[in-house]
Amino acid sequence: MSDETYYTVLNVKETATPSEIKTAYRDLIKQVHPDTITNLAPYLRKIAEDKAKEITEAYGVLSNSSKRQDYDRQLAAYRRQSASQAHPTPQAPPTPPQQPSQCPICGRSDGGHSAACGNYRTSQASTSSGPYCNTCGTSLHPNGYCPRCSKFATPAATTPKPAATPKVIRRFGYNWSPLLDWAGEHPIMVVFVLIAAVFGFGALFSDTNAPQSSASQTPVTNNAKSTSTGPYSAYPCDFRDKVSPIDGKPCSGNRDQSVPVPPPGFKIVSSPTTTNHPLPAVSVTGVYVGTVNNQTVNLNSSFTVVIYPAKTGVLEGCMEVKPPLYGSGVLRGSVTGSRVNFAVADITFQGDTSKDVITGSYVVTRQAGNQLGTFRLTKQPGAEAFYGCADGTLVEVETQHASNSTVDTPIPPAETRPSSSKQPDLSGLTSSERQSIEAACSHAKYSEGPAAYDQCLHRQLVAWTAGSKQPDLSSLTSSERQSIEAACSHPKYSEGPAAYNRCLLRQFEAWTAGPKQPNLSGLNSSERQSIEAACSHAKYSEGPAAYDRCLLRQLQALTNYHQ
Repeated sequence: MSDETYYTVLNVKETATPSEIKTAYRDLIKQVHPDTITNLAPYLRKIAEDKAKEITEAYGVLSNSSKRQDYDRQLAAYRRQSASQAHPTPQAPPTPPQQPSQCPICGRSDGGHSAACGNYRTSQASTSSGPYCNTCGTSLHPNGYCPRCSKFATPAATTPKPAATPKVIRRFGYNWSPLLDWAGEHPIMVVFVLIAAVFGFGALFSDTNAPQSSASQTPVTNNAKSTSTGPYSAYPCDFRDKVSPIDGKPCSGNRDQSVPVPPPGFKIVSSPTTTNHPLPAVSVTGVYVGTVNNQTVNLNSSFTVVIYPAKTGVLEGCMEVKPPLYGSGVLRGSVTGSRVNFAVADITFQGDTSKDVITGSYVVTRQAGNQLGTFRLTKQPGAEAFYGCADGTLVEVETQHASNSTVDTPIPPAETRPSSSKQPDLSGLTSSERQSIEAACSHAKYSEGPAAYDQCLHRQLVAWTAGSKQPDLSSLTSSERQSIEAACSHPKYSEGPAAYNRCLLRQFEAWTAGPKQPNLSGLNSSERQSIEAACSHAKYSEGPAAYDRCLLRQLQALTNYHQ
């Protein structure tokens, strides 16, 4: 039978005082505490944990006076029974001494084992002939009491199997067996780790093998950069620009506020080139006439562009846009290959040239939001003799032949032109009628030449003289004035002043005969916004009479709802 007791577990005498038991417990528990055995192999940590449980169990009984008294009585009864049942046994013949083998776990070669060794419990259990506890394998008292489990247990006749010695695989000074055991228990995780490692190494080698030649290349905006001298740009910059959009050099402190910064997506830049192999720039000098379509506000207009020959890849000139759009002023830009970029005021153009045509898109920079559109320009051969730029403004010039030399002089306005001119006198027109006749004849002016332009003006003026004159709109409110102008915008800019006046007269007569605009002062701000939005179609498409009728209907519906 095993002589192991709680006193032997704590390595104290049975007459030890509580303070001695407590000191022995603290000394032993420090040796097997989890913080002390973190660097041990997993199976050694398991053995230490079991030993810590034994020590804690023994201390829990011996530190309690009542439990210790019960345990001492049970231990004394056990010893008395063992003494009464003792009988002599025949002596076995002496055997020659054998050299004890070395333990593969703790390394002791004297035949014993350390307390943390897995074979220690087996060696202790082998000295006993049973019976054994079927839970922990400790030898039971004759009455079936297990000192380790502190309870009566079912006896087991066979000796507990010794603990299997863990397999140790050492390579490069490291025990690989725990890792191999984990891999065997988690094969799917091993597959994922291998796949991630393959992709990681692939990405690493692809980054290191990438060509680095692009880092040494210095992109340039156009060929003008190579011709510019000095640390700063020789071209004007806007106050928002840090780098010139023309030659790519830093802007100096003296900046021209007339050139805006190009918005995102419409920067005046071209494909990167090298100074050793510049792209040939297409010649785009001359006079261009074309149309613009503002897609944001859905308006079309005609415009004329004059481009002077300047440095290689640099554009200079002027532009004039006809109502209802605007954007006249100084033109500056660049050309690289077939790519053309230029800016006028707060409008940035970007397009491609093919033969004598430039097509592309443009953007108008606004604080309230940008406006986008498209444009198309067609070169007018020989038109350089009729159009020019004076202080950034497009002007018409006439050629006077004197002494076989050509002198270009600006044409004076129609009000100061000699009476022999073929262009009719338009001084009798109002400002809105003047806008209408200019817009109606803009196609002839910029596409067919001055003769067709003068003929168009004559036709429009004759129709205006024979037709009704513009009615007095002073009795209309500001919103009704907006409504009548919007309803007659198409004849104003497409058919001429006569059709524009007829439209105004029809709308004014309908307004005079119909109900007048109701008083909306009793509405709050949200109701005012709602009624204006509900009648917006009538206001801008049908005229002031339909607009006032819509307001009355909406106001009557609101009144009925409140009642």
